[in-house]
Amino acid sequence: MSTDAHHTQGLVASFGEMDTVDVVTRLSALHLLMHIAGHGGQVLGPLGLACAMLGLVSSRLGRAAGYWAIMTVILCARVFLDTDQLDNHFYLSMYWSGALAVSLCLPAERQADALSLNAKWLLGLCMLFAVLWKIISPDYMSGAFFHFFMVADNRFHDLAKLFGGLTQANLDHNFRVFSEVQDPLTPLHEYVVRLELPEGLRGLAVLMTWWTIVIEAAIAVVFLVPASRGIIKARHAVLLVFGFTTYLVATVKGFGIALMIMGYANTPIEWKRTRVAYLVAIVYIEITAMGVLGFLT
Repeated sequence: MSTDAHHTQGLVASFGEMDTVDVVTRLSALHLLMHIAGHGGQVLGPLGLACAMLGLVSSRLGRAAGYWAIMTVILCARVFLDTDQLDNHFYLSMYWSGALAVSLCLPAERQADALSLNAKWLLGLCMLFAVLWKIISPDYMSGAFFHFFMVADNRFHDLAKLFGGLTQANLDHNFRVFSEVQDPLTPLHEYVVRLELPEGLRGLAVLMTWWTIVIEAAIAVVFLVPASRGIIKARHAVLLVFGFTTYLVATVKGFGIALMIMGYANTPIEWKRTRVAYLVAIVYIEITAMGVLGFLT
C-alpha cells in the first residue's frame, strides 16, 4: 500500500475516533453561532451569540447540561417572540439543543448513546412530518410550489437556468412584475400578472417535488423502523445522499448542517468512514451555500 494511502487511512481513523460527545457539542455550538443564535433582536441575538461562542471555545462548558438548557431557553424565547418569521431550521436547532441538555444530564458513559437515540428520533420524526405536510398540501403535490419558487426565490435561479430553460431576461421581467404587485400605488384590481415561465420549468418542478417526497419518506422510514445492521447502513446512506444532493440546490445550510450533525451523532463509533463523511458533508453544505451552480450558468 502506498504512503499516501496509509496517510489517508490514518486521517480517517483519527477523525473517526474522536470523542462523539465532544465533536457533537462543538459542532452544535458552531452551528448555532454561525446560523442560528444571532437571529434574536437586540437582546436575545447578542446573548445567543455569546453563549454559542462560550460553548465552542470551552469543551467543559459545551458538555454541561446546564449550558444547553440555557441555550434552549434562549431559542425558545426567540420562537415565542417571533414565531411566524423564523425558518424551519430554527425550530429543529431548538429541539436539538433541548436533546443535548437532556442527554448530558446522564452519566458520561451513557451520553453518546442518548445523543444517538435523540438524533434518531428527531431525524425520523422531522422527515415524517415534512412528508405529511407535503402530501396534504395541494400546491406542493401539484408541483406549483417549486414552479413558483424557481422564479421567485433566487436560491433556485441557477438550477432553473441550467435545467429549466430560464433566462436572465425571464428573471428581469418577473422581478418587475413582483415589484409592481408589491407597489402600493399599483391598481391591483386592473393588474394582470403575467410571469414568464419557460416550458422546461414545469417538468423540473415536478421532478423536484417527487424527488423530495421520496427521499424524505425514505429517511423517515429507515430512522423510525426497528434497527438491524442493514437498516442502520441504509439510514446513513440515504441521509448522506440527501445532504449531498439537496443542499447543492436548496442552499438552506442551517437546516442541512443540523441534519448532518444529528447523523454524525447517530453513527456507531466504529463506522469511521461514515463519521468522516458527515464531517465532509458539513463543509460541503457550507461551500455550496455560496452558489456553486452559479459558476456553471
